[in-house]
Amino acid sequence: MIIQMTVQMSGGRYDDRQWPLPWTNFEVTEEEGHGLVRCGAAMEVVQQPEPAPLTGGEDPQVPPSVASPQPAESAATAQPASITPQEIAAAQAEHAAKTVPSPGDPKAAWVEHAVSQGMDRAEAESSTKAALQQQYGGRL
Repeated sequence: MIIQMTVQMSGGRYDDRQWPLPWTNFEVTEEEGHGLVRCGAAMEVVQQPEPAPLTGGEDPQVPPSVASPQPAESAATAQPASITPQEIAAAQAEHAAKTVPSPGDPKAAWVEHAVSQGMDRAEAESSTKAALQQQYGGRL
């Protein structure tokens, strides 16, 4: 199963390998992948099957449904050909802004959340977890 991590995980995996960077394709077992997707730490990458290669001088027969012209995609639904690092950073920031860590998450998750909300990284790292939770909504 191919997944993309949506968050940066700290520590090593069960086999002592490091976690990949967010938004990088990563192959895992089905069980591990479904668990990571269920908890929101990753999303499954759906791969399109590759078309069979054409052989020599054959004239491929195209079904009428494929041969007929398709309506052009609107700009809102069109998928980008490639994603720039700036777009990745913006998507990560948007995801972090929407995803407030739970009170039981490690301090590193709260530091990342505070940085995504505009706090200086050095200041966030020197703050206590309780102070970050109080300031960013995890604790009253």
